[in-house]
Amino acid sequence: MITTIPLHKKLKQVMHRALLVCASVTVILFLLHNLFYAQKALEKEGEYLTGIVFDRLYSSMMTGWDKHSIDQIFTDLNARAPDMTLELHRSEMLENQFGRRTTDTPTPEQSAFLTSQQGKSLIEYHWETGVTYTKRIHLREECLACHTQGTAGATAGILSVTYPFSSVRVSLSGSMMATFLSLIFAITFCYWLFKRFMASQIEEPVERLVHQINRISSHDDLDKTVNIQSEIREIQQIETAFNQKNGRLKEAYREVAHLSVTDTLTGLYNRNTLAETLAEEICRFQRHGQGFALAMMDLDGFKQINDVYGHDAGDIALVEFANLIRKNLRPTDTAIRLGGDEFLVLLGHTNREQAQHYVDRIQTQVNGHAVKYGDIEFTLATSVGLACCNEDGQDGEILLQGADQAMYQNKQNRKKARKNHPHTVTEEAV
Repeated sequence: MITTIPLHKKLKQVMHRALLVCASVTVILFLLHNLFYAQKALEKEGEYLTGIVFDRLYSSMMTGWDKHSIDQIFTDLNARAPDMTLELHRSEMLENQFGRRTTDTPTPEQSAFLTSQQGKSLIEYHWETGVTYTKRIHLREECLACHTQGTAGATAGILSVTYPFSSVRVSLSGSMMATFLSLIFAITFCYWLFKRFMASQIEEPVERLVHQINRISSHDDLDKTVNIQSEIREIQQIETAFNQKNGRLKEAYREVAHLSVTDTLTGLYNRNTLAETLAEEICRFQRHGQGFALAMMDLDGFKQINDVYGHDAGDIALVEFANLIRKNLRPTDTAIRLGGDEFLVLLGHTNREQAQHYVDRIQTQVNGHAVKYGDIEFTLATSVGLACCNEDGQDGEILLQGADQAMYQNKQNRKKARKNHPHTVTEEAV
């Protein structure tokens, strides 16, 4: 069972989630963007510091220097900036000519960078000390006067500066741009998320609901039900209401369909079923050779019952007559009230002998059957005509005419019999 939730609460939930996602995405993007700018700032800071140191070294070199001058320069610079550490490491070529500087020892990364001859700079991050920026120093033409073993462009060594993270200067404009872009992206993402929710939770279920309702309505398929599987309570309520209405409509349709083929007074089938039922029996005879018979019957003296006792008494007489007919039906038989006091019984899978046996039995039960209407009592009598398929024809109209003519002949014969035997139960008994 799906747990439903009102639409306004669902919208409030998704808004809260969207705001949370928006804030989270903004913070994450802001941090990522600032990390990017921080790295650029670290590189820029290292390039700036090593540039200052190199310019100082280069100026001293142009005036002539020695090992003591180099050490003094580094001592002065480190003293002026105690939070920074400056180091100079010679290449193998300079070490062969001037020897190794014993004051500084390069890290493994710096040694690899020095010997690889690839890249202009190296950045190392250490949580304890901060950032170490290492810059490669190339020999210039004017340097070859002293560095006689080298060539222009060759690596003379590396210059590194280590400084804490707190001293890094980050561009205010870059930070503001990072914040702005992060916010724009987060808002765009939240709009997409909200739109996707609206589509998946409201638009798509409503479209499915409309599609299913239209399909059921256009095909008049009342056995189908709408099933959306949405957690929105309002959509579930529409679905439930439609299914309930559709269920009631289906019951009403079945009742109307039943009433359209049923006689409301007697409960037997009405004339609307005659053509279809007769056509089915004829088709069954033509395919399988199963014979059938039509027994046409009416009530003798029915008009007198209405005239003498009223139409209510006539209705009671018709109901009693229909009950006697129904009592003698088999599963293969169909009883139809054609109208007024005329009835037709279609005897399925029956030959003439069996059909005549039914006619005799029904006349025996109906003729003389007493009916009470208040303090009044009267008896019933019926005339019956029989027509058998194949013997009397294979066409429906011909069989109906034959059964009607046979009933008329039976009625005439019964009238003659009443004249010859006045003490027999007749319609005059009414």
